[in-house]
Amino acid sequence: LIEIMARESIPGFCILLLSRDRPILPIEDLLLRNHAAIFGRDLLALSELETETLYAVNGSDDKEAASAAWELSEGWLAAVLMCLRSFLSGGAAIPNHDIQRFLMLSFFEVYEEAEQRLLLELSVLPSFSLDEAVFISNNPSASHLLRALFDKNVLLNYQPGTDSYRMLGLFRSFLERLLEENTLDVCKSIDKQELYHRAGLCMSNGGKKIEAAFLMHKAGRVQDMERILEGFESPGKGICLAREPEAIAAIVENIPWEIRREHPIGYLSYIFHYMIRVDRDYAVELLAEAEEYFDSQESMPLD
Repeated sequence: LIEIMARESIPGFCILLLSRDRPILPIEDLLLRNHAAIFGRDLLALSELETETLYAVNGSDDKEAASAAWELSEGWLAAVLMCLRSFLSGGAAIPNHDIQRFLMLSFFEVYEEAEQRLLLELSVLPSFSLDEAVFISNNPSASHLLRALFDKNVLLNYQPGTDSYRMLGLFRSFLERLLEENTLDVCKSIDKQELYHRAGLCMSNGGKKIEAAFLMHKAGRVQDMERILEGFESPGKGICLAREPEAIAAIVENIPWEIRREHPIGYLSYIFHYMIRVDRDYAVELLAEAEEYFDSQESMPLD
């Protein structure tokens, strides 16, 4: 019925459809025929000024507390209200303990173990498609589980512009911390190396080579270290962005020389196309070190 009414293009009649999941409609066709328009979550989120106003009408003129709540919550109303309630009851501007407890009780423990596991696995990605959810969890039922979670969890959101899904940053950080602490049985049941490996592949396939390098490094396997260097072999695909140079350098320099020797193009490309744009003097040092090493290995067999 909604599709029929949209295609009729009745003058003065608009349909506003709000959904955390992808609507079961031929969205692309409706967009192509100018029968629909898409607005993102950012238009529904509170602005910093709106958050300050919300605090003010509830009896608080503390703009710093409101600003901190807005930054933490990304403007999501449920999270802003959680911060406001805690602040007005005499708590801190950023009630970390209360928030962690609230997230655990309301958005984690209420789910079945399979759902908890999927949320933990997906927390290693900033956003994900349904296909990526299936791949990273190695669970054919992941897309079904994810759609069920969207009916129950307001901290999950569909992004129509990219046809992908994401978690509220606060919720994602909470899940990542649970995964790192590894104290819950459901966390212990997850193969972390395999998880980070699959997540790294997702990032790499999406052209996000630097993000892939971080995940491959966390996986810590020889083949993953090789993939990090392979990621630098195509510098024209965004790898030369000067982001987090110290962390990137630490990752690459923790790769054993034996692996660097197997992938000289990737390693030299890292120096020339990444580090040279970030720290020229340091890049010269790395180049001299590489030249010395490769010269010393020139007469040695590669196997």
